[in-house]
Amino acid sequence: MARSISVLVVVAALAGPAAADDLTLTIDQAIGRVEPAAAAIAAAREELAGASARVEAARAGRMPQVSATASYQRTILSEFAEVFGDLPFGQANSWRIGLNVTQPLWDGGRTRTAVAVAKLGVDATRLGISAQRTALVLSVGQAYWDAALAVRAVEIGQAALTSAEETLAQTQLAFDHQAAAEFDVVRAQVARDNQATGLIQLGAQRDIAMATLARLIDAPLDRPIALATPLEGDDGAAISAIARTQAALTADQPPIAVATAENSVQLREATLRQLGAQVMPSLAATTDFGLVDYPEDIHPFNTDWRTNWTVGVGISIPLFDGFRARALERAAKRDVAAARARLADVKEQVAVTARVVDAQLAAATATWEQARRTVEQAQRAFAIAELRFAQGASTHLELVDARTQLEQAQLNRARSARDVRVATLRRDLLAGLPLGAGGP
Repeated sequence: MARSISVLVVVAALAGPAAADDLTLTIDQAIGRVEPAAAAIAAAREELAGASARVEAARAGRMPQVSATASYQRTILSEFAEVFGDLPFGQANSWRIGLNVTQPLWDGGRTRTAVAVAKLGVDATRLGISAQRTALVLSVGQAYWDAALAVRAVEIGQAALTSAEETLAQTQLAFDHQAAAEFDVVRAQVARDNQATGLIQLGAQRDIAMATLARLIDAPLDRPIALATPLEGDDGAAISAIARTQAALTADQPPIAVATAENSVQLREATLRQLGAQVMPSLAATTDFGLVDYPEDIHPFNTDWRTNWTVGVGISIPLFDGFRARALERAAKRDVAAARARLADVKEQVAVTARVVDAQLAAATATWEQARRTVEQAQRAFAIAELRFAQGASTHLELVDARTQLEQAQLNRARSARDVRVATLRRDLLAGLPLGAGGP
């Protein structure tokens, strides 16, 4: 009997009640901690800031370009030394200060296409952030329900162990009164010990599930988590609404996988236009203002500075680049065709994934309903088996079999409830999930 008590003490540590310092967490609170805890989203936001900066850099092509120069030159020997004499030309020392301003007038569409490409890069980054956020919301929700299932499995295992302990106690009492054989006591002890071993394994699975959830929401790993939202409930619609809000999904949200593929097509098309603009002529106005001084010594402030100022308009026409532009244009056209083909494939995959998710939810719901009825039948069968065993009308094997079937039915019901929760959440977040994250 002392051995029975020790097993109960060990397993009670696995399935004990929540302590006062536990982190009590609802599914809403877990989902709400997604973005602050996600390093991936923080990195993506930095990428978004970089993409926005590239838009500003592309727009700079419309602005004037200003540069300043300053130089000093010392002539050691000059063929003009005896020709110019006292004239400033050919002097030993010369100082020059200049200012150049170039204003693009027309660049053949280079700046316009560069800005378009940069803006599409910003859109792509935003779509990536949205997809990451939605995927993380689903991951946290799934981790929460996985942990809730693990907790429920420990509760079911604890109840089965308690029942096995009671059966062992009854058998031991019967043996003490010579109403049962020693074989029955040994078999009851083996059944109890097997149940205790299984409960230890369930406790380890629960700890792993809790650690996974804590990592996703950036909770302390050394602080126990108490899950406040039940595994079974009719609040799926409300939870999905909170999840969609956290993922920033609108009511008419188009599939983000399709939007990403469309953005890729637009980006390839804009790149093709950008390559076409590279071979167009460009027109720019320029002005140069300069000061020059030819002092007798190295000091630049002993003589008068002379002024040069010019203005002009120049045109640049690309004539031949070794067929480089033509080759790049052919490659860009192939990229556009490939992106359009991927877009068509993505649309098909999104349609198939939607059907798969709906089928998963329907199957999970039907399985949960069946498991609920099975649990009711198994509970009734176990109650009858307990009564028959207490009255000596059945064997210990019959009771163990009924207990095992009840435990299995309860576990199946808990798994089905978890599957319904996850499938409902996945269906309602599907529009914001990247391709592949919404499937099985």
